[in-house]
Amino acid sequence: MLSEQQSNEFRKTIAAAAERWQTSGYIFAKWEEQILFDAPCGVADRETGMPVTSDTRYCFSGLSRSLVGLCFLLLCDRKILSPEDSLSQYIPEYCQAERLTLRHLMEGTSGVPNYFSGFQMLTLHADPKHEALPERERFALESAMLWGQMDLPGLLALIGKTPLDFEPGLKPEFSLSEPILLAEAMSRAAGKPYTRLLIELIFSPLGMDGIRFENGPAAPRYGAFRQKELIRLPEIPINCAFTADAVDIKKLMDALCARKLLSEQGWSQAEKLDEYGNGPVCGQTDGFFTFGLDAPGNGACLYFDQQLGLQFCHITNAGIVIKCDTSGNYDHLRKQMREAVSALTTYPRCPHVVPYGNKNWLETCDLRVREDQTDFVGDVRTDIAHAMAFINTFKVYVMQEGDRPVGLLILEIDPQKGNFWIDTVLIDRRYQGRGYGKLMVGWGVEELKRQGAKQLMIGVNRFNIPAQRLYASLGFQPAEVFAGGMMMRIDLEG
Repeated sequence: MLSEQQSNEFRKTIAAAAERWQTSGYIFAKWEEQILFDAPCGVADRETGMPVTSDTRYCFSGLSRSLVGLCFLLLCDRKILSPEDSLSQYIPEYCQAERLTLRHLMEGTSGVPNYFSGFQMLTLHADPKHEALPERERFALESAMLWGQMDLPGLLALIGKTPLDFEPGLKPEFSLSEPILLAEAMSRAAGKPYTRLLIELIFSPLGMDGIRFENGPAAPRYGAFRQKELIRLPEIPINCAFTADAVDIKKLMDALCARKLLSEQGWSQAEKLDEYGNGPVCGQTDGFFTFGLDAPGNGACLYFDQQLGLQFCHITNAGIVIKCDTSGNYDHLRKQMREAVSALTTYPRCPHVVPYGNKNWLETCDLRVREDQTDFVGDVRTDIAHAMAFINTFKVYVMQEGDRPVGLLILEIDPQKGNFWIDTVLIDRRYQGRGYGKLMVGWGVEELKRQGAKQLMIGVNRFNIPAQRLYASLGFQPAEVFAGGMMMRIDLEG
């Protein structure tokens, strides 16, 4: 349970972030039974100034990937269909169906051409009248069309005779055509319209009684032009549209965090992630599982940690505005939300050290020390780039809490030359003072000892007193002292 001071500081942080990014929508955060934040933010209609309220409705597509995947796994739990079923069992009229399984569609590895980017956008791009439109007007129209209405006959008319983009199962590359095919297969297998399946399997069991399958009324939609400027989008009908308010979305998030609806086997499938951190139902960002509802200008991103009983979400009728500095560091509201929640809730529970790689590189490259420590510790990206240039002797590791990177450790390991160094030690500003540094360096010492080190040296700024204390607590002693730095040594024999 958080103290009142911690709760107040968190609320101030989130409120300040919402104001800074001029967000419109709803923000909610809950840890076990403690509500951390629960409030509407900003204006729903930027032209009239109409504020967002708890009753504001948002329009989403029932073909959002997370929702389609959840519905599919619920039908699998009921043995109505199976991931290994051939698509030809359900949609034999599609000429590529024999080559595809429902798993390919579920996991986004089918190679089915994307009807929007590969057909509709190509047609628009070749239209001189469309290309002659002012850039903002063209952006607004194209954004509004992204989830435009498309049924199976229309889809097959576009892609029906087109070869697959790649061999099924070869790689993850999500296509907007996949949920249309998968939803139709589910409907034919169950003998019910897909929208009825969503109601019976998800919305009704969770008491989401406010859901309405309609294209409106809902808050106006705004797209983020070049991710910097919000522009109102035209009201083009959305594919399999439904409207919901924050109450409905919070009920869905409660169920996801509590692992409801699916069986344990179903959840293991839902949380199976590809190399990019995407899954058939859940993705993963900054160590949190995510569930998304999509539509032009509208979005609901639900974050949850089932082990901690932690959940938070951002529901909005506007695209995400992103800022990027000259160093390539990007920032936006949802990132600041994740950082605030992580700082509040991340303590050593299941810390472990893993190699730096394609599953943790993005969050690792975003680790930062406090401003007053930048004279002592190098930039994380520069340190990683240096280590990768000498990959035969430098090894990069990441201290993680669960799946969340909290620190960086770089070791030099060259047994032939007898070089064993702890080159880089960095704990992110959010997690300092919680014991991660000692755990990570202790792991590094044992790893270098296992590799054959008899003695270790580590360099430290002479004025970085906390780091000196950390190394001393592990047995390092001053060996050499310079004007601005010092070397500390530990003997590993005896």
